[in-house]
Amino acid sequence: MRKTMLLIVCVATGGAVQGPADEPATGVWPPERLGRQPSVEAGRWGTKWENDYGHRVEHFALTPEELDKVIHKIVDGHPRLLLRPHAWKGGLSADQFQKRVREEPWARSFERTAASVRQDVDAAIQNKTPLRWHDAHQAALYYLATGDESVIPPLVDFVLAAEPAYNCGGGLMTTCQVYDWICNSPTLSDGQKGKMRDHIAATALKCAAVQESGHAFAMFHHRGACGWMADTLVAGLVLHGEHPEAEKLLSWGAGYFVKNYFRGWQRLGGRWSDYYVGSKQMPMAIACWASAVEQPDVYEVIRRDYGDWLQGHMYFLMAARLPSKTFSAPTAGFLHSQRHPLSSPANYMLISRGYKNPDGYAYLRWMGVEPKTGDELSVLLYDEETDGKRAWFDENPAFTHLWGRDGNGYVQMRSKGWAPDSTVVEFRCGDYFWSHALNCNNNSFYIYHKGHLALQSGVYDDYYRGDHGAHYYPRTVASNSMLIFQPGEFWWRKEPQPAYGGQRLPYLGGSTDFSFDEYLSRLDAEKHFEMGEITAFEHAPDHTWSYVCGNATDAYNNPKHCDAAEGRQNRPKIDLFTRSLVYLPGSNNLIVFDRVNALDASYRKAWLLHSVGEPHVDGRMIGAEVRGHIEDYDGDTVKITWEGGVIPPPDPGDPGRLFVRTFLPRRHTIRKIGGEGYEFWAGGKNRPVVRYDECLAKGTFHPIEAGRWRIEVSPAEPARFDNFLHLIHICDTKVESMPRAEMVQADGGKMIGVAVGGWVVMFGSKGRVEGEVSYRTPDAGTEHLVVDLPPGTHFTVTGVANGPRVMTSTKEGTLRFTAAGGAAVAIKPME
Repeated sequence: MRKTMLLIVCVATGGAVQGPADEPATGVWPPERLGRQPSVEAGRWGTKWENDYGHRVEHFALTPEELDKVIHKIVDGHPRLLLRPHAWKGGLSADQFQKRVREEPWARSFERTAASVRQDVDAAIQNKTPLRWHDAHQAALYYLATGDESVIPPLVDFVLAAEPAYNCGGGLMTTCQVYDWICNSPTLSDGQKGKMRDHIAATALKCAAVQESGHAFAMFHHRGACGWMADTLVAGLVLHGEHPEAEKLLSWGAGYFVKNYFRGWQRLGGRWSDYYVGSKQMPMAIACWASAVEQPDVYEVIRRDYGDWLQGHMYFLMAARLPSKTFSAPTAGFLHSQRHPLSSPANYMLISRGYKNPDGYAYLRWMGVEPKTGDELSVLLYDEETDGKRAWFDENPAFTHLWGRDGNGYVQMRSKGWAPDSTVVEFRCGDYFWSHALNCNNNSFYIYHKGHLALQSGVYDDYYRGDHGAHYYPRTVASNSMLIFQPGEFWWRKEPQPAYGGQRLPYLGGSTDFSFDEYLSRLDAEKHFEMGEITAFEHAPDHTWSYVCGNATDAYNNPKHCDAAEGRQNRPKIDLFTRSLVYLPGSNNLIVFDRVNALDASYRKAWLLHSVGEPHVDGRMIGAEVRGHIEDYDGDTVKITWEGGVIPPPDPGDPGRLFVRTFLPRRHTIRKIGGEGYEFWAGGKNRPVVRYDECLAKGTFHPIEAGRWRIEVSPAEPARFDNFLHLIHICDTKVESMPRAEMVQADGGKMIGVAVGGWVVMFGSKGRVEGEVSYRTPDAGTEHLVVDLPPGTHFTVTGVANGPRVMTSTKEGTLRFTAAGGAAVAIKPME
């Protein structure tokens, strides 16, 4: 019997920082994780295509007994990829498909497809050239619908011409679908069928060999995403019962998926870490698996045993689109052009069909794509039952979601879903995956409201060879995070380079994680891929507040690990950097609270925020390195309006605006850097974009909002430990001033917070707070959110509305209550 093999990844999460308020703050390292030893010998960097990579795909092969648990019964006969010979709950049968193409609105679309196919086939026969992938795919579907035998010869040639797609794989899935859809043709001889099967099997074996080569790089990156092993798997599915290599290909492909991809994507929560190739290939590979295997249902297996990552992936792809239908840099990955879709319409339909989830259909319509009258695949994939359900997406709900808490850690918070005036706040803190994916931006945030307001700066440029691509874009200085400047700190790029305050960069190019276990083994080994941890995440059921805390201490050179190269060793510079965000969508306020402990008081700290428009500081200028470009101010409040960018807001006459107020450090300096010739300033010079500079021109076909200005908030008095407390009010140009707000401090300084917009939000000044906490509320009645308390602890809370209450902190260490105006609030642990 073939049932699902259950693989459980046990991961411990780090706790909040502890310590009395009068003691020096120190970092608390995340506890040891489970499963960090690699299952096979770690791979070595190989020569492209040629040298052995150190792994074999048979290391992950399933035994016959294991394979029987994962793939119990494969569909008899053909077609079995995306549809079946007979009716089934997951899609169409061949007869249903043939009937649908003759019905409206499908008939008109199919007539256009048929005309295109006949033209492509005639050209291929006349010119004696093979059909292209897309043309062959269309032609095979056309044959499936019509039985027109004239298209069979060029489709046979197409199958026999298949070779591995050496960039990132996945091409053999199309070849297998073509074979599957035409193999019932009465004009095909047994010899032709045998040659096609032999060629598919031989090509699949080559794909597995490419996966073993040095070109595979990392399983989380587009060149190791899933393409070659998807080719291997789907070849095994389509050849099952028909070719002697089928069982081996199934064993290799299914084994690699369940032992690596399923566990890896579960760790990411379905968020794809970089580029768009994996986002395009994985749903199709799973859909081929689901249609070819009668038992068990792989969609249900993923939902039940692997954290429902496939639906999580669809929601991440949807969340990647901002209300303006553009991307933010953290979601789009490297080359974050607005013209590169993260996935195809077919993939939203595949996932929606697999789970009977209408949100994929609603999203496509929001994007202007009609699922019922789309390309030739939509006639095959559309599901009337799913489309008839009520879609959550259409309601433009406020929401907060965390992808990959134990992976690369990405949180998104929205005030009104995908509505034009919705606010989107993003936060990232997690493991290293691949440098294209902006991995030096742990504990960074991104804000969109009627334009890209607080953004990730820079452009993936010149493949890291030039100044911008190496010294700015992948570095912390380009993010909304924190710099800690240590004299002599370096990173390595052929020779030592000044680090100018940022986080470690394990690789300038890519890492070589061939397997999920190897990735786990590197978290606390070699270059230490553990760089950040989401230590707390919670939101109100109605999303009236959202809270996340990240610990990015590991991202910097620290007592646990310091980067070294060529005999040189960096020194630790911090042992603590945590960042907490609380978003209050009702008043559109974002509170950012940081704890930073440098190991030397002389190391300057700089709180970063990047923008398109020029920041305007309310204080007086107290110094200028370059007047108009690098200036220091003694003010508290900064006003930033979207202006001058290359991606205009939905209504250019009504752009977004930020007000940023610094409460802590009490004495601080605000440095403003930017303007023409200083947009990408780092290490004492500008790092201009060279290779992709056309992306920064207005009206360009591939626009990238890279930023032109930034502010750096630094303490005016040197100290090892500092709290940073900022209130960011998100609004538009109709708002001319910051809302009234004040800092609230608990007795003894244990907790610090902000009162604004009818809320009081309190944070532990140095981490988790033990013992009693007391503070006085503002004059008006307020809602209170207190974080950094011991989880699951019973408290007596006085000063709240309707008298004292016994309350229990949540598993994330929060309390939520209402207090009267001017009340003395006391939170006392119960014995």
